[in-house]
Amino acid sequence: RTKMKKLIFILMVGSLFVGCASVDRSMLTPEVNSISNKIKPLTVGLGNEVTSESENTLTTQTYFTTILTRTLEQNIYQGGRDIWGYIEAKQIFAKSKPTALGYIINASHLYLLTYFGAPFQFNHQLEYEFTIYDSNKNKIKTYTMSKEKTHWQNMYQGLPQREAFAIEQIKLFHSIMRDLETNLNADADYINAELEKTGTIK
Repeated sequence: RTKMKKLIFILMVGSLFVGCASVDRSMLTPEVNSISNKIKPLTVGLGNEVTSESENTLTTQTYFTTILTRTLEQNIYQGGRDIWGYIEAKQIFAKSKPTALGYIINASHLYLLTYFGAPFQFNHQLEYEFTIYDSNKNKIKTYTMSKEKTHWQNMYQGLPQREAFAIEQIKLFHSIMRDLETNLNADADYINAELEKTGTIK
C-alpha cells in the first residue's frame, strides 16, 4: 500500500510538468533532404488543394498541404518560374485509435491511475496517393504510400484531443514525404521527359 501511494504521488507530480500537446510552426518545416535528380516545378492539386477520402479535420488537411508544398519547393523541384504540370495529393486513409494493450493496462488498475498520468497506447495510420499530371492533365505517374506508428500518451498530453492526434499524423506525413522524395529521385528523368512533351502550363 505504501508503494502504491508513492507511485500515485510520483505520477501526480510528474503530470504537473507535462503540458498539453499542440501543433507549433516548427512541425510544418520539412527536413532538408534535397534529391539529386530534381523534377520540373508543378502546381499542387488539380484544384490547388490536398483532397481526402477519409475522415480528417480541415485544419489537419491544411497542415499536410503546407508540408507538401514546402517539401516540393525545398527538396524536389528544379529552379525556375515555369510550371510544367500538376501533382495531386489524395488522402486515402487516416486513423488514430487506442490499442487493446492500452485498454488492458489501464483496466488493470480500474482506470484509477489514468487520472494521475498513466498512459494509453495509440495506433496511428496514414495512407496517401500522389499523382503527377502534365500540363494537359494527362496522368504520368501515381504513387501510393502508407505509414503506421504507435505511441504512449497520457491525458495530460492532450488525451483525447484531436490536436494530439494531429501531431502524430503530421509525423507520419513527414515520413511519407521522405518516401516520395526517394521515388521521385528515381523517376525524375522519365517524369521530366513526359512533362516536356506538353510544355508548361499556359
